[in-house]
Amino acid sequence: MRLQDEMLTFAVIMLLWPQLTQGSGSLPVKVANTAVIGRPGSSVVLPCWLDPSLDVSPMEIRWYRPHKFGTPVLFYRDHKITTDDQDESYRNRSFLALREPQSAGLKVGDLSLRLDNLNTDDEGTFHCFVSGVNRYGSAATTLNITVQGSSPVLSVQSKDGLMNVSCSSCGWHPQPRINWKSKRNTTFHPGGLIYSQAENKLTCVQSWALLSPSNFHQVSCSLFISEGDERESTVDIQTISRLMVPAEDGSGSWKALFAVALLAALAMIGVSVFLYRKYKSGYMRAKADEEDQLTVFSNPNMADLRKLAVSITLDSSNICPDLIINSDRNLMNRLVSISIQNLKFHSQ
Repeated sequence: MRLQDEMLTFAVIMLLWPQLTQGSGSLPVKVANTAVIGRPGSSVVLPCWLDPSLDVSPMEIRWYRPHKFGTPVLFYRDHKITTDDQDESYRNRSFLALREPQSAGLKVGDLSLRLDNLNTDDEGTFHCFVSGVNRYGSAATTLNITVQGSSPVLSVQSKDGLMNVSCSSCGWHPQPRINWKSKRNTTFHPGGLIYSQAENKLTCVQSWALLSPSNFHQVSCSLFISEGDERESTVDIQTISRLMVPAEDGSGSWKALFAVALLAALAMIGVSVFLYRKYKSGYMRAKADEEDQLTVFSNPNMADLRKLAVSITLDSSNICPDLIINSDRNLMNRLVSISIQNLKFHSQ
């Protein structure tokens, strides 16, 4: 009977233990069940709150990284944020935020943290810690940083009748997954896969597959971190194979050379026609302008010229020897004859 009483007491204590510990020394801190996703340069909110809600404005709030309790990401005390011991890498980047737009903030136990200008070093665990006079509580949440790299570059080389297709891309974080597919959307495994890290701590990936042109027409290589956010490139290996491998009689290489020469000739003809039209139009415009000028000078308007008549006074002692004034009062030289109506002579 005594054993049964002890077992019953033990069972009751175990059932009431969470409520007992919560009432005496712990605060019910909650965080998101899944990791928060962010991209470099962006901002995220790490949700953290008390459930049931409680006014935490008079309490201390500390956000910190693992093993860095003394140098917090953010520290709130005495109704304000203090930066005395703050981690330098989070200065001017960390702020208390609202978990939801309608949240009343600290008054209802909202301890959420906003991080600005994210970088890959921010990835990992963050601890949300709150303490009062006799109570405290904490919870940990995870931040994942994702970077989508460049579109894959496909290159093809011929090797013993097969086509070695290589797929490469850089700038990923974390390591992307790779998927090879044929034209019929049939997936196949590559011949090799190598990951490497660049100086900026982002990942480069290179993969390759040795394929037969007779069995594969178009192949695609896609890289992704999460489904629906892929980078893909496609190559037609049958067409490339026909261009790379000449026919047995050697006509393939001659056909390729002829095609290149024909394209070059057409390009030269096009440039020549363009230059001819350009210079011809310029020459015709210049010639038309010249003819207009000749027409103006060969058909002067005498009525307009008479309106411009002026009186001229000549000094007979300083007159040019080549000038001659005839009896009709025309001023002449060996090439030009000018009629002057109001000609006067001045003698010193």
